[in-house]
Amino acid sequence: MVETFLFELGCEELPSAAVRSLSEQLGKLLQKALTELNLSFGEIQTFATPRRLAVKVDDLSLQQPTQHLLKKGPALAQAYDKLGQPTQALQGFARACQVDIADLNTIATDKGQWLAYQETRPGHQTCELLPGIMQEVLNKLAIAKPMTWGEGQYRFARPVHWLVMMLGADLIAAEFYGLSTQAHTFGHRFHAPDAIKLEHARDYEPKLHASYVLANFDTRKQTIKTQIETLACQHQALAVIPDELLEEVSAICEWPEALI
Repeated sequence: MVETFLFELGCEELPSAAVRSLSEQLGKLLQKALTELNLSFGEIQTFATPRRLAVKVDDLSLQQPTQHLLKKGPALAQAYDKLGQPTQALQGFARACQVDIADLNTIATDKGQWLAYQETRPGHQTCELLPGIMQEVLNKLAIAKPMTWGEGQYRFARPVHWLVMMLGADLIAAEFYGLSTQAHTFGHRFHAPDAIKLEHARDYEPKLHASYVLANFDTRKQTIKTQIETLACQHQALAVIPDELLEEVSAICEWPEALI
């Protein structure tokens, strides 16, 4: 079974140069962490505005697969001495596997017979792993000039004000930066400042759009460009839009409206 995963970090206004960078890091680090834990997933989509960083993962597996591990030990010929007693190599291998020698198996290879330990590890529930995964991801974010707040024990690009973490319709309870995760976000600071209840992780982008937030960075950037070009056309003018400036403007607003 699979489900949609959502994580959002709401904070004070981020530096414009950090918005896209942190967003891209968030997606790549989460992808790496999920892969390392053998969790299957679909598309990973990131969102970024001055006041929020978020990531949504489609079709995330709800449980790790069962792992069948084979640890190869000493060759059978070196496992016992002439009296049939276990050698130090065999005893050391059993200790490393934390099992009795009797629990080891003999396997045949093209190089002869070897002793081995076969272990079956049931997979963990994804909901149990997500708090640790996100803590690891947040710890690895490269932040040029982190700020501290509270009594100095919390560090991020800007002070964090809210956190969302959901798997499907379920809240994933965790704590980061001294704040508990919740199942509601916030819209535009002025147009829709009230809390927005999320019934499901997949509701994130449309709910924000209805609350005057274009959460997708590239969508917001294209919207600004289109608005400027439309205004220029209406005034028989040519819009010169340097990409560097467009990138900066996209990073300092949530609901753009071009004016002339």
